[in-house]
Amino acid sequence: LGSGTAKAINRVFWAEWLDDATFHSTANGNLTESTALTVDGLDAAFTKFHDMKDYDGNPMGLSPRILLVGNALFKTANALMADSQILENGNSSRKQYSTNNPFAGEFTLVRSSHVPAGTFYLMANPSEQAAIEVAFLNGRRTPMIEQASADLNRLGVIMRGIFDFGVAKQEHKVSQKVTA
Repeated sequence: LGSGTAKAINRVFWAEWLDDATFHSTANGNLTESTALTVDGLDAAFTKFHDMKDYDGNPMGLSPRILLVGNALFKTANALMADSQILENGNSSRKQYSTNNPFAGEFTLVRSSHVPAGTFYLMANPSEQAAIEVAFLNGRRTPMIEQASADLNRLGVIMRGIFDFGVAKQEHKVSQKVTA
């Protein structure tokens, strides 16, 4: 029952997050298309994130802290977060030209099998301001398990799990979606 409730939250969360046509959009200023996960692609998303204004026209005052990628981009993202030097143009000759990687160690890397190939997100720390939120009825974060004896014609017990939660997007200004 516990595993089933965890899968239910995961399923509902990702269905809500990926249904984002109005959340991540050019009109909202938080969608970049035709950009790959490279230093330049990260720089474009990073700059766009920092250019976001609050509803009064002031800078948001937040920095992206999470780099969310799918399985297809995990290896590239991991290298970008770990390597302080990057080979230019993938040059593998004896004379390797490298540049400093300004994003090494900058973000917490999060991977999810639900993120489509070629897509990545930069997001603020959710403790500062959340892009999406999971709420629980009366703050109860564990399922309620009920048990009853079966009738006399059955051996065993009857169990059911009840878990009241909801998922909703919160603030589009703290998430940048980038697609290749």
